[in-house]
Amino acid sequence: MRLRLSASGLQRAQEAYRKIFISQVELAKEAQVDRTSVYRFFKQDIQNLDTFDKICIALGLTWHDVGEEALSSSGFHNPSGLEITDGLVQQVREKICEKIQHDCGTVPLWGYNPGRPMADMFIDINLTPSPHAVDEHILDEHAIAFDEDPDTFGRISYQTSVQPISGRAAVQTFNRMLVYGKPGSGKTTYLHWVALQCINGNLFPELVPIFIPFGEFLEEDYKVNLKAHIIKYFAIAQIEQAETRTERLLAEGRLLILFDGFDELPENTRRTIQAQLRELISQFRHCHFIISCRPPLRIHNLIGFETLEIAEFRQPQIKAFAKRWFELIASYDQSDRFMERLKRHRAISELAKTPLLLPMLCNVFNREGEFPMNRITLYRKGFDILFEEWNEARFRQSDAPNPYSQLPTKAKKALLSVIATNFFKQGKTLFYRNELEHTVENFFQDVLSMDTLSLDPTDILEAIEFQHGLVVRRAANYFSFSHLTFQEYLTAVYLVSKQEQATVYPYILDDRWRFVIEIISELLHGDRVDDFLMNMKYELDNLLKPYGKLQEFVDWLNQFVGQTSEEFTSSQPYKNTLLRAIYFVFCIEDVGRISGFTSLNRRKELEFPDYYSAPSMISNQLLDMHSLLFRIFHAKATDPTLFFTAIKKIPRLVNSVESLKLKASVEAWSFQVEQQLSNYPNQTEWWHARHAMWKDRVRQFLSQHFQVKCDWNFSDDEKNLLRQYYGGTKLLAECLNLSHSSKSTYHQIANSLLRNGL
Repeated sequence: MRLRLSASGLQRAQEAYRKIFISQVELAKEAQVDRTSVYRFFKQDIQNLDTFDKICIALGLTWHDVGEEALSSSGFHNPSGLEITDGLVQQVREKICEKIQHDCGTVPLWGYNPGRPMADMFIDINLTPSPHAVDEHILDEHAIAFDEDPDTFGRISYQTSVQPISGRAAVQTFNRMLVYGKPGSGKTTYLHWVALQCINGNLFPELVPIFIPFGEFLEEDYKVNLKAHIIKYFAIAQIEQAETRTERLLAEGRLLILFDGFDELPENTRRTIQAQLRELISQFRHCHFIISCRPPLRIHNLIGFETLEIAEFRQPQIKAFAKRWFELIASYDQSDRFMERLKRHRAISELAKTPLLLPMLCNVFNREGEFPMNRITLYRKGFDILFEEWNEARFRQSDAPNPYSQLPTKAKKALLSVIATNFFKQGKTLFYRNELEHTVENFFQDVLSMDTLSLDPTDILEAIEFQHGLVVRRAANYFSFSHLTFQEYLTAVYLVSKQEQATVYPYILDDRWRFVIEIISELLHGDRVDDFLMNMKYELDNLLKPYGKLQEFVDWLNQFVGQTSEEFTSSQPYKNTLLRAIYFVFCIEDVGRISGFTSLNRRKELEFPDYYSAPSMISNQLLDMHSLLFRIFHAKATDPTLFFTAIKKIPRLVNSVESLKLKASVEAWSFQVEQQLSNYPNQTEWWHARHAMWKDRVRQFLSQHFQVKCDWNFSDDEKNLLRQYYGGTKLLAECLNLSHSSKSTYHQIANSLLRNGL
């Protein structure tokens, strides 16, 4: 049953609302419905019984007292007084079906033309309330200007923390939607899917779907007229008496009208279309409307529209798409392996969140069985897709001439590289408008030798936004790259092209620069890459030089491993480097035997572990025993569990060591623990009292039997510096594996990691 407020019901509802609530937002929260539903309730729009009843309950009313059933048998209000004929709707649907299937039936896939059937490839999207619903301030500018933490901002795009709604749920909930989406987010595909679901009877079988790309209006040889275009749409589908039937279906609210790509229109046409949209929607308010647009454009003054934005793909969506892609395209399901490899590449996994690039990743993985060894190839392809393909699709000759649009491709890329690098060096992923305009002016003046007096930076920024979608507006006065990955990529490309790669050395310990440094190591060749990697090693060595105690620790570590490495059997290349990594972590803190680490190999020689994965790199009974002893040494005085777990395992490990003195010492431990426990009510109190004694016992044991020094007593600041040093060394190892360095340089550096000198 579908209801709306009666005339008397409206009066009662308004009185109840004024007594109980301050705002419609408060009412929506109390009724557990969306704000648009409340708006439609008071506009006397038709709603489902469930939604109508929830609002009535929140107002202290009963639905049957204030509501009236829709006048038409189909559930739609009939403002024209004409009898609704379901037969007419069915007839038009049958006629229109072939056109909808032709226009909307396939999903474009990178590398495959034509695409594949929508039913086979579509993955339902998520939508979130869009910040672009606010006219002038897309986001709180003050907040966003000071919130550039990568964990909040995200490498791909800024995301607000809101609960998403599925694409299917959204279209079922809202009669009118403005759907925003960044380049490649799937706006057109979503509208295609809605049209297909409707014509196939899965959504709104009582409606006739119409899909109209706004780009079609650029080809019109007469003055743009939305209503006339809808009539023309029906005429093309060979519907008899197209004008009369269009008028009737519009008046009876029996159309689902999907307008796609408002951003593709030139500015003068947008103004005309926007005015006509308002008129069409006002006149035929019972029809369903969905309009897609790319931010930062905003469509003003459309009443009753829910403004939503397409969210990035999440892991379940990526996995579901990959499974379908491999089954359909490759005829062999590699999705599990694809997802497993994706987890190893943070930046690549972020590209996978964009539907435009996900098929590209699947394609590359399918052909090569792996992501490219030279990762830079993947980013270059991704960049070229966003640049070249969107450039071709978005640039319209009908727009007014613009200095940017007239530049050759090489110069456009150069400008984007300058923008990326200029702000990345300043630590900015968000750029203030005035600063960005100044950067653009300087480029045209200094690089292109153009007179800036004739330039309008605002026009140039708009051209960059609409032509590529690589630089997008985040707030009225703030911009960023749509994908942080591409800002990093362009920064690396710029620094290498200008031979300024040495400027990154001070940032080796800065996580924000890790990806840029990795890309630089991939881009460089010959002596340049060898010098780059060697200088990274020198920078790391110099990091600890001012700290005598830390230097002593690194020297001891190298000496200890050199003297004892023969006792550790391992098939791992660069065994001594891995042992230094393991004991480096052992001496700083208890991290246990954490299994699994991110493979970063291109050469598959050096597998330098993540900090907390180091203890799991070599399997050896002696190493296992050392691990347990270090864990006792680092254990807290409040929890005896770790001690008793270790004390049970150590004797079994000692049996593999041919030392009677060692076995006797461990056996004495067990006896002494039993004696001490008898004097305490429980293990916790015993451990609290005896913790320091056993910590010293372990220290002596490691020193006497294994020449292991564990009592370094590092301060928190010293530990943090050592962790940074380890992280920088890990980055150097990654760069080694990604680079085209010479074999001699590779082996020299790989053998000297976590060691002073080469």
